[in-house]
Amino acid sequence: MVSASSMFVSDLIPVSKPDILDAYHVCFEHSHNPDSRIILVPYNGPNQPGHDNLEKKTPRLYLAHEASDEIQFVSLFNKQREFIVNSYDKNFNGELRAVISYGNYYVCNCKETGMTVADFYDMISKKTEESYSAHVRPAQRYTRRGRNQRQYFSYYPQDKTKHVRRAFIPAESANIEALKKLLKTHNFVRKSRSIEYRPTIKMTPPGAGGHVDGVLVLNENFVFQRFILPDEKWFVVDTVRDKVGTNCRVKDMRFKIHSRQIYSIQELERYPDLDMIVKNANRLLLRRSTEVYRVHDDFKDRIKFLRRKDVQEFEFSGKGAAESSREFLHRITIRVNFGKEFSRPDPYGIFRNVSQFRTEVTVVPKLPDLQDAEESEQFVHQLWQFAMEFGELMQNDVIQE
Repeated sequence: MVSASSMFVSDLIPVSKPDILDAYHVCFEHSHNPDSRIILVPYNGPNQPGHDNLEKKTPRLYLAHEASDEIQFVSLFNKQREFIVNSYDKNFNGELRAVISYGNYYVCNCKETGMTVADFYDMISKKTEESYSAHVRPAQRYTRRGRNQRQYFSYYPQDKTKHVRRAFIPAESANIEALKKLLKTHNFVRKSRSIEYRPTIKMTPPGAGGHVDGVLVLNENFVFQRFILPDEKWFVVDTVRDKVGTNCRVKDMRFKIHSRQIYSIQELERYPDLDMIVKNANRLLLRRSTEVYRVHDDFKDRIKFLRRKDVQEFEFSGKGAAESSREFLHRITIRVNFGKEFSRPDPYGIFRNVSQFRTEVTVVPKLPDLQDAEESEQFVHQLWQFAMEFGELMQNDVIQE
């Protein structure tokens, strides 16, 4: 069976990951218009592993104005909402969810030091064969039409050395005690806690479209919970923020709507390659005392990366807020992950790179009925206000530089 997203071949093994056209956007806080100037300065903060050896810069607005970014955010949301309503199918695309995270936005391989906002948009969205280095064989572009015959999936060659690339890296240094105090002050109480191990599984040798890996979710006793295929990102807006008139830079913000296919143990029985891994879930990882330190010999060629997640979820208690905002706040879950990452295993499967514990904070809003334009409009305005205010509270009291 081939899904509507073109992510799977008949044996369920992903061969490529599609980009949904016009899904990615960037806003600059206090930007007056597309002709506003930005500067690009060297970025030396945390970055994605594949960007270690690339030149990195972060964009900043040259002059700030009092213009609100809410109008642009709402306009982008409404446009993509219509597209999602016409194209998304839960049976093929999986559950649809939204996430807000705070961190740093940067670009790689950009030689420019300044440009207009409009030119920056053009630069990061440009996907032409001329943008890639000469040694990459020109690849055909594949597209697929949605249910209303809209062309919305597209594949592009991925040269990671020459093309200007955008990236967002979440902040990972939250002060956990300060965060708990902040949540308590604003009447968010802990509702759940779970400990998970999430090894990334190499599915098969890569096909013509490249490699897409899946994630196995195990509980703290290494018992199988579920299998997750890669996200489809339907809408991503990065807001580049800056505190006007101070030297303290507010963390940037990412709002994302995505979907993912999640499989149970019964659903994986039809696929021998994955079923074999699931049935050996308690043998994949080896502990020394209480700490994972290596991958079992039988699976060391399939697992190169592992996340340990200690996730606590906080929800609004219903107290202390104005009546007009309570309904919206009940939509909000604050998710706190106190986790570690294991990577770069040696030939014996021993992880050579183990991170210190990191604290990641995300906001998970329950989406409205996207077919209801009025409900969605109210939701996105409230979401923008909450996300910006919560981000500033995080910056002032929780996130450590």
